[in-house]
Amino acid sequence: MDDEYLLPYACLYQNSAGEILRFDGREDAPYLIQTSAMFDYQWSMTTYDRARRDGGRLVFARRAVQDKSLVLDVFADTQAAHNAALNRLHDVLDYDVCHLSPGRLYINNHYIECFAAVSIKTLDRDWTTYSVVGLTFKVISPAWTKDYSHTLAAGTASLTFPDTSLDGENGLSSADETPMTITIYGSCVNPVVTVGGNQYGVNITLSSSSDYVVIDQQNKKIRACRNGVWMNVFNLRNKTTDVFQPAPTFADAAGSRLSVSRSDSNGSAAFAVDVVFHVRRSEPRWNEI
Repeated sequence: MDDEYLLPYACLYQNSAGEILRFDGREDAPYLIQTSAMFDYQWSMTTYDRARRDGGRLVFARRAVQDKSLVLDVFADTQAAHNAALNRLHDVLDYDVCHLSPGRLYINNHYIECFAAVSIKTLDRDWTTYSVVGLTFKVISPAWTKDYSHTLAAGTASLTFPDTSLDGENGLSSADETPMTITIYGSCVNPVVTVGGNQYGVNITLSSSSDYVVIDQQNKKIRACRNGVWMNVFNLRNKTTDVFQPAPTFADAAGSRLSVSRSDSNGSAAFAVDVVFHVRRSEPRWNEI
């Protein structure tokens, strides 16, 4: 980590328009985290007591949706620059709420989708170039997510992830299930993508390299783009299998390896596939800066 980095982790907010606010002091940003509760998490658990026996059993667990809070120092050399920093903070954060589209709060390479719901400011009449801003983010999905993208090129029979991809610090291993975004593009008829033995198919015909279909497991959507026009093709999913079944964990994959392959009704492998694994954790990794 470079000496000028003022925090032991990178932190930024990116709104749904792509505008970025850095909260870690990098790139001479006027915002710096003072305190934060972003690493806290809580599981909501359902248990029952064993009849006529001591103790109980966990029967269901899910991550509770919790607000995330942080306190920022906002500072500048002049009052005008300080005012501009406060204006930009407001405009970037409020954009998402006004457009009902969540932004992303990043710690290192992990993100959560959220809205800035509360902003509380402490100002000093004698120090007009500095203020303290407390932010509360309304979280949409409580898991911190890191995306791993892999491409199966047209004409390539399959793609296999080697054991090195299982490294807990840098790879795809996770205790949680891993939803995917699968994008199929190129000429094909009723394409089926197989990931770790699970099949994901859509009964659709794509006629050119500019056509594609997207299986979005996180949002439970299937959309196609043909001739530049988007359409909902949820009802065209292959109903003999579960297209929203997350990727199998690597511990379940044969030989600790996970393969991706594809075919269509014509037995063709001439179309391409992108698979994004959305690896989820209760807290982001501390050492990925």
